Amino acid sequence: MGVHGSSTPFVGVELPCLMTREIKMQKINLILRTLRRSMKQLFWQFPRLLVFEFRRNKKFRLRVMYGMLIVVLFLISPQISYWYRQFKLRTHFTKEQTDILAVSEEIAEKNIDGKCNEIRKGADRMYGMQEIASAVLGASGEKITLVGKDNESPAPIRGVELPTDKTDSIAMDISGKNVELLCFNFTKRIVSRGEGNLEIGNSEFVGIDGNSLTLSGGKGKIYQNIIEGSGKAGIFADSGQWEISGNIIKNNLSYGVYGGYGASLKLKENFISGNGGYQVRMMDKREVYR
Repeated sequence: MGVHGSSTPFVGVELPCLMTREIKMQKINLILRTLRRSMKQLFWQFPRLLVFEFRRNKKFRLRVMYGMLIVVLFLISPQISYWYRQFKLRTHFTKEQTDILAVSEEIAEKNIDGKCNEIRKGADRMYGMQEIASAVLGASGEKITLVGKDNESPAPIRGVELPTDKTDSIAMDISGKNVELLCFNFTKRIVSRGEGNLEIGNSEFVGIDGNSLTLSGGKGKIYQNIIEGSGKAGIFADSGQWEISGNIIKNNLSYGVYGGYGASLKLKENFISGNGGYQVRMMDKREVYR
């Protein structure tokens, strides 16, 4: 009797709990079915409601358009940086030389003429071309200025055969040097290498076989020179930082001025014309002047 009597309250408590739980589940299922039915109806009616609201409400139209624009920008944003890099890598062809401050040949000649007379008068010593390389090699860190002789190797006249040593070059290692060459009449091409400073001014490169001036590394200034009739480029700089100003660079068979990817060139107040290739090509800036 005691055992049976103790089990009766347990059953009485369990049944109401089960019923309450079942009622809750039925309510939840009813709510879910109602929500599904409502969502289904809204899904089928949404396009019509959207079109109706889009036509009726101007603010709603603007919001939708702005939202679509934001979505499109979000989707294409990963491509924007790629497109920009591709744009920067594009070569820009320019006919006019206004961006590099070009001048007429008459103005350039006026700035060049007569300078060497004054420079030679003030020079302690004048050098021949064959002395340049050894003088540079023996230079210390202080600046040395070499002034060319007046009567050495005059520039060839058009139609007259060039000297037999025209294929020779003057090779200079300017590493740790500070060198200035003034008033030379070059018949040999100049090849400069090394991380130093080089300035070449008021000189003539006429009828040189190959590139008149090749610059590899270093920095400096190439100014108020006449560079004409080279077998290749007038100035060929594959690296370094160079200011090229006040020169007459014309009628060379290849480029007037070429700057490689490692060369940073600043051009101003030059006359550059009549060259067989492009007048100027600067690879680091992707700029070509025809």
